[in-house]
Amino acid sequence: MNNNPYRKLLEGISLDDLLKKDLISSSARENSSSLPEGLEERASAKENGSIQAADHRAAAPIKLFKDINRYRIFKKSDFPNFPFPFFHLFQRLDGLDYAKLLACGTDLRVNLTLEMIRAIEEANTKIVGLAEISNIADLKAFLSFSNLPYGNAPGTWPVVWKEKEITRELELVSDSEGKIGKIYYVLPHVKRVFISDDGMLGIGITKEKCSLGRVGVIYFGSCIINKEHDSVLKYKLSNINYLYEYEFKKI
Repeated sequence: MNNNPYRKLLEGISLDDLLKKDLISSSARENSSSLPEGLEERASAKENGSIQAADHRAAAPIKLFKDINRYRIFKKSDFPNFPFPFFHLFQRLDGLDYAKLLACGTDLRVNLTLEMIRAIEEANTKIVGLAEISNIADLKAFLSFSNLPYGNAPGTWPVVWKEKEITRELELVSDSEGKIGKIYYVLPHVKRVFISDDGMLGIGITKEKCSLGRVGVIYFGSCIINKEHDSVLKYKLSNINYLYEYEFKKI
């Protein structure tokens, strides 16, 4: 019997249905009374480790495949319920309600996360989960980002030099292999960029650029078994709408 909570959610249920409040409330009630299904198995796998995975890594210490990295940059059209003003093309985004913008993007982040898990499970033909997330209610609570502290005033746009400052991650795990990758979320922010004049260090101007954030998935190359596995993973992840290959350095 398959007790994995993600499998139950993904099989035979559309993503739209997963986001309905009644399903989320039902899932929360089912998991509130006792230890979530699948959590004991995952903890046991972490504690005991996998001899097979360890043997595989020991036999092939050299990384034969590159990490697979796919991402999606969020656009205004990804926030259909957010009231962007008619003249928003001429207005800085950081003048808009940050907390409301985050809330309007929660369902999209949940939707994409479930699609990524489904694609990887299909490629691996194995159960895949998220560390520290045991049900759909926990996932939605995490991806609402409603209680994130920032160095500046709460509820305002964070101003950063590096995206790492406003990036949150969830580890992808498999019972047989342990950590196999991660899904990361870059929140909406204002990024500061220093532009040097005439190539002289320390002389130039600082510019600010608003971003609605992005979501990305990294599958570790060390967990790719062979060329066929590599190709299937890339194909499955590429079938997710507007998910592109990441050519730059990793988060």
